[in-house]
Amino acid sequence: HRYPSSCNISPSAKGGGRIQILDTGATAADNAELHPPTWALLNDSGVGSVANSAQARKRVLQNENRRRHNASLRSRMRTYVKSVLKAVREGDQEQARRALHQAESIIDKTASKGIVHANTAARTKSRLSARVKALGTAQS
Repeated sequence: HRYPSSCNISPSAKGGGRIQILDTGATAADNAELHPPTWALLNDSGVGSVANSAQARKRVLQNENRRRHNASLRSRMRTYVKSVLKAVREGDQEQARRALHQAESIIDKTASKGIVHANTAARTKSRLSARVKALGTAQS
């Protein structure tokens, strides 16, 4: 390989004799020499995925869109769970029951779509309903 002059090449102490490239101010042209262009699609974190065919490129995009959508559904479920916990903390039994009813619906929908496991959904609903029920007995 031919490395640009801005890179110092030194053997890695832990690398077992492998070569480690220490960048000392490489330019974009230097980086192009080090990393030849490939079909890379970048996600939010800037990490690339090498896709060698049109089908693979499309799958990368589909997977990224699906990941974002699933994250949105998971976040919505957590928001509804927090609304139940907030009502319980405030001691408002009627508000807690209404929030629990809404949360159970959202949790079931999330589980039916495979965003969370069915057992996780059942456990979450059980724990929430136990808290709401305890709130009712504590006020009596």
